[in-house]
Amino acid sequence: ATAAGPAFAAWASAQGVGHADWLLARGATTEALVQAATRHDLLLLDQAAAGDAAATRELAGIILQAGIPCLVMPRNGLYCEQLERVCVAWNASPEAMRALHAALPFLPGKQITLLVGEERERSGAVEWLPPFDVVHWLEGRGVLVERRAIHAKSDAAGYALLDEALKSRAQL
Repeated sequence: ATAAGPAFAAWASAQGVGHADWLLARGATTEALVQAATRHDLLLLDQAAAGDAAATRELAGIILQAGIPCLVMPRNGLYCEQLERVCVAWNASPEAMRALHAALPFLPGKQITLLVGEERERSGAVEWLPPFDVVHWLEGRGVLVERRAIHAKSDAAGYALLDEALKSRAQL
């Protein structure tokens, strides 16, 4: 693994990456990745083997503990030379807002479809006038979006989002 470091650095440089680290760790995978995540902006993860419940739980544990944006790469997914079409799910939750902040570096200049689901009920006694407008917020950051409503019950929202992303030919 150590010998692969220089080849990785050369490849990353050829891709236009200004700085990339090749790290090796001994120990539990989840713990190593969670620790490494504290020093990075993004964690790329390989999708767990289909049907492997233990690997899926480990992947979920990493994502939940990392505290930074994580991209899970499909095991047999399509490779695209250039990222052009992105779908972003929105339900006005704090988690959705954090995801938007994390995604901002990927969004300007792309075809963005904002998949708007049922907004979560807000707790507390705060009312904003005017109400928060996510499209306006994104446009203020140079991101133009096409807004598309998603109508699905919460237990079917994931499937509805994936279906719409496929219809949009989203690459992210």
